[in-house]
Amino acid sequence: MRIERVRIRRYRCLKDLTLDIDDYTALVGPNGSGKSSVLYALNWFFNGGTLSEDDFHSTVAGGSLDQDESTDIDVEVTFGNLTTKDREILGSYGRGEKARFRRIWSRLDGKEKMIGNSRQGPGFAAIRSAPRVAEIRTLYRQARSGHPTLTDVTTKDDIFEQLAGWESEAANASLLEEVEASDATHMFGFDGEHALARRMRLVLVPASSVIADQVSTSGKSSAVVKLIGTLMSEAVAAARAKWEADNEAQLSKLREEIEAGVMQSTKLQAERVNRMLADLVPMAMIDFVPEIPSWSVRGDTSIQTDIVIDGERKDVGRQGHGIQRAVMISMLQALVPDEASVNATVEDSENGEGGLEQELAGLPALIVCIEEPEIYQHPVRARHFARVLAQWSKRTNSQVLFASHSPYFVLPEQFGALRRFTLVGGSTEVKAATIKDVASTAGVDIGKVERVVEKELPQTFSEGFFADTVVFVEGDTDRVVLEVLAERLGKSLDASGTVVLAMGGKENFKVPFSLLDSVSIPVYVVADADADGAARKHSDDKTKQAEVAGSHRAATNSLLAWLPRVESARTGTLPYEWGGATTITNRWCVLRDDLETELEMWPEYNEQLASHEETLRSKNVAAMRSSALDAGLEGLPDTLRELINALADFGR
Repeated sequence: MRIERVRIRRYRCLKDLTLDIDDYTALVGPNGSGKSSVLYALNWFFNGGTLSEDDFHSTVAGGSLDQDESTDIDVEVTFGNLTTKDREILGSYGRGEKARFRRIWSRLDGKEKMIGNSRQGPGFAAIRSAPRVAEIRTLYRQARSGHPTLTDVTTKDDIFEQLAGWESEAANASLLEEVEASDATHMFGFDGEHALARRMRLVLVPASSVIADQVSTSGKSSAVVKLIGTLMSEAVAAARAKWEADNEAQLSKLREEIEAGVMQSTKLQAERVNRMLADLVPMAMIDFVPEIPSWSVRGDTSIQTDIVIDGERKDVGRQGHGIQRAVMISMLQALVPDEASVNATVEDSENGEGGLEQELAGLPALIVCIEEPEIYQHPVRARHFARVLAQWSKRTNSQVLFASHSPYFVLPEQFGALRRFTLVGGSTEVKAATIKDVASTAGVDIGKVERVVEKELPQTFSEGFFADTVVFVEGDTDRVVLEVLAERLGKSLDASGTVVLAMGGKENFKVPFSLLDSVSIPVYVVADADADGAARKHSDDKTKQAEVAGSHRAATNSLLAWLPRVESARTGTLPYEWGGATTITNRWCVLRDDLETELEMWPEYNEQLASHEETLRSKNVAAMRSSALDAGLEGLPDTLRELINALADFGR
């Protein structure tokens, strides 16, 4: 079983959001856009918790609180890939191709309810919901007239058993009806066993958790207590019972038995945590060390979690936050039974291989939700952690969902798993795209998009996915000069959330433009028409000059053919003709020749560049940046001023 889709309504900044979930799903976007709210909404759906008025969606419009007319917070999760075991546990809710459940909190009375899309026999829902036994019997007799295989029974339990048996028969599968709002409270453990938890567990790793508390036994709800608390208690109780039976055993012997029992009960869990921890921090391992108090009748024990790195042992509370968080993530995963824990259980049973297969089929699926996985991570470790998360998502019955602000977690092979969040008018919007979508938009084959993503996404423009707006330029000298000029003119691009990316030439713009545009990231293009490039490079060869000029003209016209349509220009004329004056619009700028030609008209800049013993055409990035920082602005060409104004306006 896996999560396929979640719909969240009226929760924090999420007014009505539908999100498709993959095995590996990365939520990116600006602060406050709702990424973390998705994680916490899912955590509430699976694990419960207290909601309040503050969790209800509201926006401020016109100076007054504009609240939704509905009074419910509603989280709906759709599950797919249902196995035979899933269907067995979910019962009537697992008879279709997908199972759908909703957890609802009422703002009016603070009460919760759970409903699901069960599939039941025709009219059976009315029988089950009838308030009185007499009415149940009447409706059941009516149902028997249309379904003669239902036997004549009279008690409520027997009637419900007959209904369930009829629904479970394969011959009747096509006759089942969808019941959209069937009460599913019992599936969440409110009235009996938490059936859903038997098939899927969700582990949330928050960004703000007090990590040391999670990896110690100081709190009843800590990860360590959840992981080994029950086993530890059982070990202590067994040792105490033996001592009481003997009655004459020495206290020292009892102490040794308690310690041995605790060690045995924690060994498996320590091994499981260490396997997962090894992915995150090589050379590190945890060691659960029993701390046996001086004897008392109760005989309680506690656990100290030690971390051993390269032979050095320290309590986890004295480790850095990065190590602590890695331990916590590993422990939270280990809370969910896996193949290792099942193997250990079956080894102690008499069921053999058949029992192992049965137990493995019964393992719950796991979804790990991590808020800002880059927190406390060294950059190299963050990049490695991103790969580890991708590997986790490939495990059987595992999914990974995280919210990140780090380019390290935008992986080329996971482009289709990106979900970009934006906040529009107080409500969250989300965009996603696939390689196929981008190829179709750009008018190129899928292979070309895949090559661009593999080559450029990890380095050149991964940062673009975290920007509010992006500016494409051809080279690094263009990038540094524009960034410095914007800063000096009081129009910082960083402050407006704008990233300038050097793409290596205008021929390389189209696919990256389509990639970012597919997830609604606005892109401004600054391109060189290279009108004087051929004459400058081939001044003595008219034939070659004409050939190169034709190439520049064709490349520029090709660019103009797909750039966004604009109605007016800030400077220059439209439509742009190759060889004409520099044209600046609100969406793109085509420089008549290139940026160096524009800089030739800035006397103070050229003086500074000469002091570095460099020329414009040498394109020394450091020298050009330094010159842009130090040159007086009195002679700055109007064209460059207007270009900076256009970029600043675009970023608003």
